[in-house]
Amino acid sequence: MVADSALEQIEADLCESGWASFQAPDCVVLDELLLSFATRFGTPKATRKGNGLVDLLRPTSPEHAHPRSLSRLHGENELPFHTDTAHWPSPARYLLFGFLDPGTDTCGTRLLDWRNRRNLPLDDVELKLLEHASYQVRAGRQSFFTSVLDKHRKCFRFDTGCMYPASHCAHQVYSDN
Repeated sequence: MVADSALEQIEADLCESGWASFQAPDCVVLDELLLSFATRFGTPKATRKGNGLVDLLRPTSPEHAHPRSLSRLHGENELPFHTDTAHWPSPARYLLFGFLDPGTDTCGTRLLDWRNRRNLPLDDVELKLLEHASYQVRAGRQSFFTSVLDKHRKCFRFDTGCMYPASHCAHQVYSDN
């Protein structure tokens, strides 16, 4: 596995910048490594009911994608900017990604440390709009209303695949993008 000192450095990087990367030893089983690391931060949770704790992500055609997924809408093309687990009442604080085969660089993964104001080129009025614009998150019987920026839970949530404008402010946010 990964040495404790390496895990401590990864944990420090996560706390400082919101992300970290490392090279796993060749002999390790990726699922086991991800789960053992995840338990250092809390209890791992499946992203969807019926799924295991580790999802295998791969480019998927719309006809083979989960009915309520961005892959159903966008297929094997680049997915739009979104927050993973935006359909949860409290989105995941940490996500772990491991690559069995990084493939080609046709659809990169963008990470955003939204807590750093330099990464959100918005003025105070725009930030207030993100706090007050109301959206409905459609998640079956667990649907709920929320905002993009929730200062109380320290959460940034945005996903056009499950979030729909529910106020004039929210329609304004969508029309500006």
